[in-house]
Amino acid sequence: MDWFQQLMGNQYGDFASFDWFEYMETQYEQAEKEYWNELTTEEWGYLLLSDPMNAEYYSKFCDWTQFSGDQWTELLLWQPQYAEYCDWEKLDGENWSMLLKFRPELAEKCDWSKLDGRELSSLLAKHPDLVEYCDWSKLDGSDWVTLLKKDPDLAENCDWKKLDGEDWSKLLRSNPEFAENCDWEKLDGYDWSVLLSKNPEFAEYCDWEKLNKWNWNRILSAQPDLAEYCDFEEVYGYDWSDQLEDSSNKTPGSWFDPSNAMASGEGFPTFDWSEMQLNQMAAWENWEKMLEEWGKNDPYLTMPGQ
Repeated sequence: MDWFQQLMGNQYGDFASFDWFEYMETQYEQAEKEYWNELTTEEWGYLLLSDPMNAEYYSKFCDWTQFSGDQWTELLLWQPQYAEYCDWEKLDGENWSMLLKFRPELAEKCDWSKLDGRELSSLLAKHPDLVEYCDWSKLDGSDWVTLLKKDPDLAENCDWKKLDGEDWSKLLRSNPEFAENCDWEKLDGYDWSVLLSKNPEFAEYCDWEKLNKWNWNRILSAQPDLAEYCDFEEVYGYDWSDQLEDSSNKTPGSWFDPSNAMASGEGFPTFDWSEMQLNQMAAWENWEKMLEEWGKNDPYLTMPGQ
């Protein structure tokens, strides 16, 4: 297509800055359809996006059937006036979810059966007014967590049985008002550690036998007052107590430093210590409370500085 390459100067940079409006103003008679047919889909897409003023004129020459679902989504996001030329069948669920987030006025054009639970929950979280189109049966537990965090008022449509323990631990951290719907038996030790580290008020529902030392580490690092529920001898054994006793002269920050030789010693639990620090385990207030509670179970433990 010599005329097009000459126009572009063989540089797409020139194409991006070319004044198409001025060109069309002066060259309408020369712009016959045989020339426009030589443009690729990508070239048409760029032209339609960059010069919406001549949309009606371009529509006479553009072969709309060559556009894919992804290309229609990008075009309509920026230039919705081309919607009348769109073959809606080419859009898949992901295309529709993206498009309707910014162009909800096109909802009636959508084949909603194409959207899965993830796409529906993501869309409804932004536009809850589109619930009339939603097939709730497609949403799984994770989808409901995403949706209810954004719009708790949609809870009346939720099938609570779809939520597993991980879903409940995530949901109740942000929306504790849904606790009355929770099947607590679904939560395992890890789920309880995630939930109780932020929401200790749910301790009364916890089956403590499900928790291992790693779960307790997370909980007590954030909520030392829950130490009353922990059987330290059974959960941690004497290795843990020895480590606490040996570290009583160390500052919490150095004790939880994974590069510390003591922290990598034999018999000491290894896990993500950065999480401990993020939960402020190194704060003296939490540190003292924890040692005080542990001291009740082992009289040989001493407080730092004592």
